[in-house]
Amino acid sequence: MLFGVSDQQNQLIKQHTVVRVPDKTWAVLSPDQAKTLGAKQKQMPVQAQQAQQMQMKQGVQAKMMAYMQAHPTASAAEQKAQANAFAAELTTSAIKQQVSK
Repeated sequence: MLFGVSDQQNQLIKQHTVVRVPDKTWAVLSPDQAKTLGAKQKQMPVQAQQAQQMQMKQGVQAKMMAYMQAHPTASAAEQKAQANAFAAELTTSAIKQQVSK
């Protein structure tokens, strides 16, 4: 037992975990930022929420038009997956903008 100090053989002493999230589709928020964002969204008037949703919808449609021009033979499943990816990107960017204000 040359290195068996204080019977801690084969025991995990310290563990460090690094989590990486996709920058385009995830927004990393602290608990305080999440509370502030939730409060801002609840205080937002209905008309502003509807306008934001329309803007997002138009953004997704514009990106889908460009995607369809670049990939005219895309299947319906590929189109749906790409539309979901575009919606996630736009939603994340909107959240990041609201948090930075």
